[in-house]
Amino acid sequence: SSDVTMTTGISWVLLLFVMDGLKVLLQCWAWIISYRTAQRYKAAFIAIMYRKLIRTSNLGNQDSGK
Repeated sequence: SSDVTMTTGISWVLLLFVMDGLKVLLQCWAWIISYRTAQRYKAAFIAIMYRKLIRTSNLGNQDSGK
């Protein structure tokens, strides 16, 4: 009976350590995915703004007859 409770206790401690490590890994993975997504959104936003800037600067070169 004493050996069973000791084994059960050690099993719970090991399980808690494994689950905590898994939690940390999953949180890091989620942060990496979020960071990568933010970088993609930033690149897309900069590209759109660049195209808009080029398009509006080209409009200034045209005369009113066009």
